[in-house]
Amino acid sequence: MRSLPLLLVFLASLAQAADYPLDAPAPDGRRPGGTISQELPAPPLANDENKDIKRERNYPEQPPTIPHAIRGYQVDKNGNKCLTCHSRAGSAKTQAPMISITHYMDRDGQPLAAVSPRRYFCTQCHVPQTDAKHSNVQAVARLLFTEYAYPFELASVVLLVGIVAAVALTMRGKRKSKAISPSEQVFVKAKDRVRVLKMPAEQGEQAIKDEKVES
Repeated sequence: MRSLPLLLVFLASLAQAADYPLDAPAPDGRRPGGTISQELPAPPLANDENKDIKRERNYPEQPPTIPHAIRGYQVDKNGNKCLTCHSRAGSAKTQAPMISITHYMDRDGQPLAAVSPRRYFCTQCHVPQTDAKHSNVQAVARLLFTEYAYPFELASVVLLVGIVAAVALTMRGKRKSKAISPSEQVFVKAKDRVRVLKMPAEQGEQAIKDEKVES
């Protein structure tokens, strides 16, 4: 009975998604105009900036963007063009910013003499700056909350039902814990736990024979 409201919300979302027209007009995002069923050409890629001017980071742990063009740079197992200027030795000669000291540490935080293999391929985290006039985050958010609002809500309801089901499965049945109750321990008496029994001493066969011999 507890999951009945969630089931009703899930069925209502399915009904709304079924009535959503596929030919609804798309918002003015990266691909202005058109409908969902139409295939429009992708916008051209923006050119890389080559100004050597750093941009402000969007969040503290964001990898710095590359303020210059890197087309034709070799970054593979045979060589890394980036380290020519940004390594420890190269930064002193070219006056380029040296890569972070964390790139010279292994996964356990131990310092290394060379760049860690995990940090060797720079373009896995760092991307070149472009002169794009739009925000990808804004365009994606606009699409999620307008054109794909119902599918987005449907996916959120499905995830919510899955979370509730997982919690219900883990909490089902009585939990047999071996916790100690201090309140019960306080009122325990020794005579209720320990009982001393008086029993006659038993003698072995050899002791009985010795007593008979002495007598």
